[in-house]
Amino acid sequence: MALSTLCLLLFLSLTGVINGAGNCSGSNTVSMDVNMLRGFTQEEYQKSIIDYWTPERIASARPMQPKIIRNGNIPFVKNHEDNEIERILTPSTILPDARVSTSPCVGRAFFTYGSLTYWCSGSVINASNMDTVLTAGHCVFNTTSKEWAKNFIFIPAYNNNSRPYGTFTARKLVTTLQWMSNANFSHDMAFAIMSPDGTGTHIQQKAGCGLGLLLNCPLNVNTNVYGYGEQTNNGETISTCAAKTQTPSILGLPFLFSIFTPNYDGSQITCNLEGGSSGGPWLQQYNATTMSGVIMGVMSFETTLAPGSRYAACFRQGNMGQLYANCQSA
Repeated sequence: MALSTLCLLLFLSLTGVINGAGNCSGSNTVSMDVNMLRGFTQEEYQKSIIDYWTPERIASARPMQPKIIRNGNIPFVKNHEDNEIERILTPSTILPDARVSTSPCVGRAFFTYGSLTYWCSGSVINASNMDTVLTAGHCVFNTTSKEWAKNFIFIPAYNNNSRPYGTFTARKLVTTLQWMSNANFSHDMAFAIMSPDGTGTHIQQKAGCGLGLLLNCPLNVNTNVYGYGEQTNNGETISTCAAKTQTPSILGLPFLFSIFTPNYDGSQITCNLEGGSSGGPWLQQYNATTMSGVIMGVMSFETTLAPGSRYAACFRQGNMGQLYANCQSA
Protein backbone atom coordinates (compact mmCIF):
# COMPACT_ATOMS: atom_id res chain seq x y z
CA MET A 1 0.00 0.00 0.00
CA ALA A 2 1.36 3.41 -0.98
CA LEU A 3 2.44 5.66 1.88
CA SER A 4 0.00 8.38 0.77
CA THR A 5 -2.93 5.94 0.89
CA LEU A 6 -1.81 4.62 4.29
CA CYS A 7 -1.63 8.17 5.64
CA LEU A 8 -5.08 8.92 4.26
CA LEU A 9 -6.54 5.82 5.89
CA LEU A 10 -4.95 6.81 9.22
CA PHE A 11 -6.33 10.34 8.93
CA LEU A 12 -9.82 9.11 8.04
CA SER A 13 -9.86 6.64 10.92
CA LEU A 14 -8.81 9.33 13.39
CA THR A 15 -11.42 11.80 12.13
CA GLY A 16 -14.24 9.28 12.14
CA VAL A 17 -14.81 9.23 8.37
CA ILE A 18 -14.27 5.48 8.25
CA ASN A 19 -16.92 3.92 10.46
CA GLY A 20 -16.72 0.93 12.72
CA ALA A 21 -17.35 -2.71 11.88
CA GLY A 22 -20.79 -3.57 10.59
CA ASN A 23 -21.50 0.03 9.68
CA CYS A 24 -20.29 0.67 6.12
CA SER A 25 -16.73 -0.43 6.90
CA GLY A 26 -14.26 -2.03 4.55
CA SER A 27 -10.81 -1.59 3.03
CA ASN A 28 -12.19 0.20 -0.06
CA THR A 29 -15.16 1.94 1.55
CA VAL A 30 -15.25 5.40 3.14
CA SER A 31 -18.31 7.03 4.62
CA MET A 32 -19.51 10.01 6.59
CA ASP A 33 -22.38 10.09 9.04
CA VAL A 34 -24.55 13.18 8.74
CA ASN A 35 -24.70 14.58 12.26
CA MET A 36 -27.76 16.44 13.52
CA LEU A 37 -27.41 19.95 14.85
CA ARG A 38 -27.30 20.07 18.63
CA GLY A 39 -30.71 20.64 20.18
CA PHE A 40 -32.63 19.32 17.16
CA THR A 41 -34.80 16.23 17.16
CA GLN A 42 -34.51 13.92 14.16
CA GLU A 43 -37.76 15.28 12.74
CA GLU A 44 -36.72 18.91 13.30
CA TYR A 45 -33.35 18.34 11.64
CA GLN A 46 -34.85 16.63 8.60
CA LYS A 47 -37.37 19.46 8.24
CA SER A 48 -34.58 22.05 8.46
CA ILE A 49 -32.70 20.39 5.58
CA ILE A 50 -35.85 20.09 3.45
CA ASP A 51 -36.78 23.71 4.21
CA TYR A 52 -33.26 24.81 3.22
CA TRP A 53 -34.05 23.79 -0.36
CA THR A 54 -36.37 26.61 -1.27
CA PRO A 55 -37.53 26.95 -4.88
CA GLU A 56 -34.97 29.74 -5.26
CA ARG A 57 -32.08 27.54 -4.10
CA ILE A 58 -33.21 24.70 -6.33
CA ALA A 59 -33.39 27.09 -9.29
CA SER A 60 -29.87 28.36 -8.56
CA ALA A 61 -28.30 24.89 -8.27
CA ARG A 62 -25.46 24.07 -10.66
CA PRO A 63 -25.29 20.80 -12.61
CA MET A 64 -22.51 18.36 -11.74
CA GLN A 65 -20.75 16.46 -14.51
CA PRO A 66 -17.01 16.46 -15.11
CA LYS A 67 -15.76 17.13 -18.63
CA ILE A 68 -12.29 15.73 -19.16
CA ILE A 69 -10.35 17.84 -21.65
CA ARG A 70 -7.23 15.66 -21.45
CA ASN A 71 -5.96 12.95 -19.16
CA GLY A 72 -3.69 15.17 -17.06
CA ASN A 73 -3.26 13.68 -13.60
CA ILE A 74 -6.55 11.78 -13.52
CA PRO A 75 -5.68 8.15 -12.76
CA PHE A 76 -7.41 5.17 -14.28
CA VAL A 77 -6.56 1.90 -12.58
CA LYS A 78 -7.63 -1.47 -13.94
CA ASN A 79 -9.25 -3.53 -11.19
CA HIS A 80 -10.58 -6.68 -12.81
CA GLU A 81 -9.84 -9.73 -14.89
CA ASP A 82 -10.80 -9.53 -18.58
CA ASN A 83 -12.77 -12.80 -18.51
CA GLU A 84 -15.20 -11.88 -15.71
CA ILE A 85 -18.82 -12.80 -16.51
CA GLU A 86 -21.75 -10.53 -15.80
CA ARG A 87 -23.40 -11.26 -12.45
CA ILE A 88 -26.48 -9.81 -10.79
CA LEU A 89 -25.49 -8.42 -7.40
CA THR A 90 -29.07 -7.68 -6.35
CA PRO A 91 -32.25 -8.04 -8.43
CA SER A 92 -34.73 -5.31 -9.18
CA THR A 93 -37.91 -5.25 -7.14
CA ILE A 94 -41.30 -3.59 -7.69
CA LEU A 95 -43.85 -3.49 -4.88
CA PRO A 96 -47.36 -4.66 -5.81
CA ASP A 97 -48.96 -1.22 -5.52
CA ALA A 98 -46.14 0.71 -7.17
CA ARG A 99 -46.98 3.63 -9.44
CA VAL A 100 -44.67 3.44 -12.43
CA SER A 101 -45.78 6.22 -14.77
CA THR A 102 -43.05 8.64 -13.67
CA SER A 103 -39.93 6.45 -13.16
CA PRO A 104 -40.31 6.35 -9.35
CA CYS A 105 -36.90 4.76 -8.79
CA VAL A 106 -35.01 7.61 -10.49
CA GLY A 107 -34.79 11.05 -8.97
CA ARG A 108 -32.90 14.29 -8.51
CA ALA A 109 -30.37 14.94 -5.74
CA PHE A 110 -29.50 18.38 -4.39
CA PHE A 111 -26.51 19.18 -2.18
CA THR A 112 -23.92 21.82 -1.36
CA TYR A 113 -20.15 22.07 -1.56
CA GLY A 114 -19.11 25.07 0.46
CA SER A 115 -21.54 27.91 -0.27
CA LEU A 116 -22.54 26.61 -3.72
CA THR A 117 -25.60 24.52 -4.54
CA TYR A 118 -25.53 21.62 -7.01
CA TRP A 119 -27.67 18.86 -8.42
CA CYS A 120 -27.04 15.32 -9.64
CA SER A 121 -29.20 12.33 -10.55
CA GLY A 122 -29.61 9.06 -8.70
CA SER A 123 -31.76 5.99 -8.22
CA VAL A 124 -33.28 3.95 -5.43
CA ILE A 125 -31.77 0.46 -5.35
CA ASN A 126 -32.93 -2.78 -3.80
CA ALA A 127 -31.16 -3.00 -0.41
CA SER A 128 -31.82 -4.54 3.00
CA ASN A 129 -32.11 -1.15 4.69
CA MET A 130 -34.62 0.07 2.04
CA ASP A 131 -32.84 3.45 2.33
CA THR A 132 -30.14 3.33 -0.36
CA VAL A 133 -29.76 5.77 -3.26
CA LEU A 134 -27.06 5.14 -5.87
CA THR A 135 -25.24 8.06 -7.48
CA ALA A 136 -21.77 9.09 -8.65
CA GLY A 137 -18.79 9.52 -6.34
CA HIS A 138 -18.32 13.16 -7.39
CA CYS A 139 -21.87 13.86 -6.19
CA VAL A 140 -21.00 13.05 -2.57
CA PHE A 141 -17.28 13.86 -2.28
CA ASN A 142 -15.43 16.75 -3.94
CA THR A 143 -11.88 15.58 -4.62
CA THR A 144 -10.69 19.11 -5.39
CA SER A 145 -11.78 20.75 -2.15
CA LYS A 146 -11.57 17.45 -0.21
CA GLU A 147 -15.02 17.81 1.31
CA TRP A 148 -18.18 15.77 1.65
CA ALA A 149 -21.45 17.09 0.28
CA LYS A 150 -23.78 18.75 2.78
CA ASN A 151 -27.53 19.36 2.89
CA PHE A 152 -28.03 16.28 0.69
CA ILE A 153 -31.61 15.49 -0.31
CA PHE A 154 -33.11 13.12 -2.86
CA ILE A 155 -36.49 13.53 -4.53
CA PRO A 156 -37.79 10.42 -6.34
CA ALA A 157 -39.52 11.16 -9.67
CA TYR A 158 -38.83 14.88 -9.35
CA ASN A 159 -40.66 16.88 -12.03
CA ASN A 160 -40.76 20.70 -12.12
CA ASN A 161 -40.57 20.88 -8.31
CA SER A 162 -43.35 18.30 -8.01
CA ARG A 163 -42.43 15.72 -5.36
CA PRO A 164 -44.91 12.83 -5.74
CA TYR A 165 -42.99 10.57 -3.35
CA GLY A 166 -41.75 13.23 -0.96
CA THR A 167 -38.27 14.47 -0.10
CA PHE A 168 -35.67 12.37 1.74
CA THR A 169 -32.57 13.55 3.61
CA ALA A 170 -29.26 11.69 3.75
CA ARG A 171 -28.05 10.22 7.04
CA LYS A 172 -24.84 8.74 5.61
CA LEU A 173 -22.74 9.29 2.47
CA VAL A 174 -20.54 6.52 1.11
CA THR A 175 -17.99 6.22 -1.68
CA THR A 176 -14.88 4.29 -2.63
CA LEU A 177 -11.47 5.01 -1.16
CA GLN A 178 -10.09 5.15 -4.71
CA TRP A 179 -12.45 7.98 -5.60
CA MET A 180 -11.80 9.91 -2.39
CA SER A 181 -8.02 9.59 -2.42
CA ASN A 182 -7.20 9.75 -6.15
CA ALA A 183 -10.28 10.91 -8.10
CA ASN A 184 -10.08 7.56 -9.87
CA PHE A 185 -12.92 7.58 -12.40
CA SER A 186 -12.89 3.77 -12.51
CA HIS A 187 -14.41 4.03 -9.02
CA ASP A 188 -16.69 7.06 -9.46
CA MET A 189 -19.71 5.63 -7.61
CA ALA A 190 -21.43 6.28 -4.29
CA PHE A 191 -24.40 5.66 -2.04
CA ALA A 192 -26.48 8.13 -0.10
CA ILE A 193 -28.20 6.32 2.77
CA MET A 194 -31.45 8.18 3.40
CA SER A 195 -33.44 8.67 6.59
CA PRO A 196 -37.05 7.49 6.59
CA ASP A 197 -39.52 10.30 6.05
CA GLY A 198 -41.60 11.95 8.77
CA THR A 199 -44.00 9.00 8.86
CA GLY A 200 -41.18 6.46 9.27
CA THR A 201 -41.53 5.23 5.68
CA HIS A 202 -38.34 4.14 3.90
CA ILE A 203 -37.59 5.55 0.46
CA GLN A 204 -37.79 2.13 -1.20
CA GLN A 205 -41.25 1.66 0.30
CA LYS A 206 -42.41 5.14 -0.68
CA ALA A 207 -41.18 4.90 -4.27
CA GLY A 208 -42.47 1.35 -4.47
CA CYS A 209 -39.38 0.01 -6.16
CA GLY A 210 -35.66 -0.70 -5.95
CA LEU A 211 -33.47 -1.18 -8.99
CA GLY A 212 -31.02 -4.08 -9.17
CA LEU A 213 -27.24 -4.00 -9.63
CA LEU A 214 -25.28 -5.85 -12.32
CA LEU A 215 -21.56 -6.57 -12.06
CA ASN A 216 -18.92 -6.91 -14.78
CA CYS A 217 -20.10 -4.44 -17.36
CA PRO A 218 -21.81 -6.28 -20.25
CA LEU A 219 -20.94 -4.63 -23.58
CA ASN A 220 -22.95 -4.37 -26.81
CA VAL A 221 -26.15 -4.61 -24.77
CA ASN A 222 -29.22 -2.38 -25.08
CA THR A 223 -29.02 0.17 -22.28
CA ASN A 224 -31.42 2.88 -21.08
CA VAL A 225 -29.84 5.88 -19.38
CA TYR A 226 -31.86 8.24 -17.16
CA GLY A 227 -30.90 11.55 -15.64
CA TYR A 228 -31.79 15.18 -15.00
CA GLY A 229 -29.54 16.77 -17.62
CA GLU A 230 -29.42 20.54 -17.93
CA GLN A 231 -30.27 20.31 -21.63
CA THR A 232 -33.93 19.57 -20.77
CA ASN A 233 -35.60 22.46 -18.96
CA ASN A 234 -32.46 23.03 -16.87
CA GLY A 235 -32.86 19.64 -15.20
CA GLU A 236 -36.44 20.23 -14.11
CA THR A 237 -37.64 17.18 -16.04
CA ILE A 238 -36.08 13.77 -16.50
CA SER A 239 -34.31 12.85 -19.75
CA THR A 240 -33.40 9.51 -21.23
CA CYS A 241 -31.35 8.01 -24.03
CA ALA A 242 -31.07 4.44 -25.29
CA ALA A 243 -28.16 2.80 -27.09
CA LYS A 244 -25.77 -0.14 -26.79
CA THR A 245 -22.82 -0.04 -24.44
CA GLN A 246 -19.41 -0.10 -26.09
CA THR A 247 -15.76 -0.38 -25.25
CA PRO A 248 -14.51 3.18 -24.77
CA SER A 249 -13.01 4.46 -28.01
CA ILE A 250 -12.14 7.54 -30.03
CA LEU A 251 -13.29 7.51 -33.66
CA GLY A 252 -14.31 3.91 -33.06
CA LEU A 253 -10.76 2.93 -32.08
CA PRO A 254 -10.36 1.66 -28.48
CA PHE A 255 -6.58 1.90 -28.58
CA LEU A 256 -6.81 5.67 -29.13
CA PHE A 257 -8.95 6.05 -26.02
CA SER A 258 -6.54 3.91 -24.01
CA ILE A 259 -3.67 6.18 -25.00
CA PHE A 260 -5.36 9.19 -23.38
CA THR A 261 -7.02 7.31 -20.50
CA PRO A 262 -4.86 4.25 -19.81
CA ASN A 263 -6.46 1.46 -17.74
CA TYR A 264 -9.86 3.15 -17.49
CA ASP A 265 -12.37 0.44 -16.56
CA GLY A 266 -15.68 1.61 -17.93
CA SER A 267 -18.26 1.65 -20.70
CA GLN A 268 -19.15 4.18 -23.36
CA ILE A 269 -22.55 5.05 -24.78
CA THR A 270 -23.76 7.54 -27.38
CA CYS A 271 -26.01 9.90 -25.44
CA ASN A 272 -26.80 13.62 -25.27
CA LEU A 273 -27.49 13.89 -21.53
CA GLU A 274 -25.55 16.86 -20.18
CA GLY A 275 -24.44 18.13 -16.77
CA GLY A 276 -26.73 17.19 -13.91
CA SER A 277 -27.25 13.68 -15.28
CA SER A 278 -24.23 12.53 -13.24
CA GLY A 279 -25.17 9.56 -11.09
CA GLY A 280 -28.10 8.63 -13.32
CA PRO A 281 -28.52 4.87 -13.82
CA TRP A 282 -27.45 2.91 -16.90
CA LEU A 283 -30.16 0.24 -17.00
CA GLN A 284 -30.01 -3.12 -18.72
CA GLN A 285 -32.64 -5.88 -18.83
CA TYR A 286 -35.05 -2.95 -18.79
CA ASN A 287 -38.82 -3.54 -18.59
CA ALA A 288 -40.67 -0.52 -19.98
CA THR A 289 -43.96 -1.62 -18.40
CA THR A 290 -42.70 -1.77 -14.83
CA MET A 291 -39.68 0.52 -15.39
CA SER A 292 -37.53 -2.09 -13.66
CA GLY A 293 -34.07 -3.31 -14.55
CA VAL A 294 -30.52 -3.76 -13.32
CA ILE A 295 -27.95 -0.97 -13.19
CA MET A 296 -24.56 -1.73 -14.75
CA GLY A 297 -23.08 1.74 -14.14
CA VAL A 298 -23.91 5.38 -13.42
CA MET A 299 -23.29 8.47 -15.52
CA SER A 300 -19.79 9.67 -14.72
CA PHE A 301 -18.13 11.99 -17.24
CA GLU A 302 -17.81 13.19 -20.81
CA THR A 303 -14.68 14.14 -22.72
CA THR A 304 -13.80 16.49 -25.53
CA LEU A 305 -11.87 13.59 -27.05
CA ALA A 306 -15.15 11.89 -28.06
CA PRO A 307 -18.02 14.39 -28.40
CA GLY A 308 -21.47 12.83 -28.02
CA SER A 309 -20.21 9.97 -25.86
CA ARG A 310 -20.74 9.48 -22.14
CA TYR A 311 -18.95 7.16 -19.71
CA ALA A 312 -19.73 5.00 -16.68
CA ALA A 313 -17.30 3.07 -14.50
CA CYS A 314 -17.85 -0.68 -14.54
CA PHE A 315 -19.36 -2.19 -11.42
CA ARG A 316 -16.94 -4.86 -10.18
CA GLN A 317 -16.78 -6.94 -7.05
CA GLY A 318 -13.81 -4.80 -5.96
CA ASN A 319 -15.79 -1.56 -5.98
CA MET A 320 -19.59 -1.78 -6.15
CA GLY A 321 -19.64 -5.34 -4.82
CA GLN A 322 -17.78 -4.24 -1.69
CA LEU A 323 -19.77 -1.03 -1.28
CA TYR A 324 -23.04 -2.95 -1.45
CA ALA A 325 -21.89 -5.74 0.88
CA ASN A 326 -20.60 -3.24 3.42
CA CYS A 327 -23.47 -0.78 3.34
CA GLN A 328 -26.77 -2.29 2.22
CA SER A 329 -27.75 -2.85 5.86
CA ALA A 330 -26.33 0.42 7.22
